[in-house]
Amino acid sequence: MNLIYLNVVSSFILLLGCYLAVPLRPNKAKLFFILIVFAIGIYGLSSLIAIQNGWDFGVAAALRLSVFFTLFWFAILCIASKIASKLAVFVLPYLTILSFAVLSLNFLDAQNTVSTEISSAWISFHILTSLSTYATISLATMAAFSVFLSQLSIKNKRSNIFVNYLPAINEADRLQTILLVISFFVLFVGILTGMTVENLKSGKVISIDHKTILSFCTLALISSLLITNKFFGLRGRFLSRLILVAYFLISLGYIGVKIISQYFL
Repeated sequence: MNLIYLNVVSSFILLLGCYLAVPLRPNKAKLFFILIVFAIGIYGLSSLIAIQNGWDFGVAAALRLSVFFTLFWFAILCIASKIASKLAVFVLPYLTILSFAVLSLNFLDAQNTVSTEISSAWISFHILTSLSTYATISLATMAAFSVFLSQLSIKNKRSNIFVNYLPAINEADRLQTILLVISFFVLFVGILTGMTVENLKSGKVISIDHKTILSFCTLALISSLLITNKFFGLRGRFLSRLILVAYFLISLGYIGVKIISQYFL
């Protein structure tokens, strides 16, 4: 099956999801979740096709897998908490933009981005944990942005129709905390598997490079957020900004480096 066709179908499914997400009324909720599950299936299939001959290290493949894992974790979050579905007003437009970016990059990606070397189970698991970290921090960022917008609306004492679609401040705050906890454990496991992979490849426990430094900085930042939140009750705008910094670090380490190395170096 042609990968381009799958990308087109999945992009328009997400575009339809954007329409259903604003606002997410009860009569639209069932169709909305069906679309989410269908989109996960389409992206899962296209991801499998893309890596059937080995891991594709191109930017398009990285973004495709990022969309898949973000959708996957968002679906789990929605199952665990119905309030989480209100974040769809951020999640779906964001993923739709990434999806159309994947479609565009398919025509630009070099053909030599696929590694025919058979990846070990450790390498595959490390890649999956890295993608899950990126996805959960992305969702935490959107929850944080929801808190920021709601607080800004209250501070300005102005009614905003868009804000009415978002979760309540305390609900969004709880969601971002849960997502940060998940991100912490997934990133911690990712670092451990990264050390294992490095040990298998070079005999060293750790290699000091940009990805390692960014991963440890992000882990330290998330730890600081959780500790401060637990003992000092840090809330609101400051917490939101720090989460956005964590997201930026992960984005820079995972996507930014790929774009620079593939298209500019």
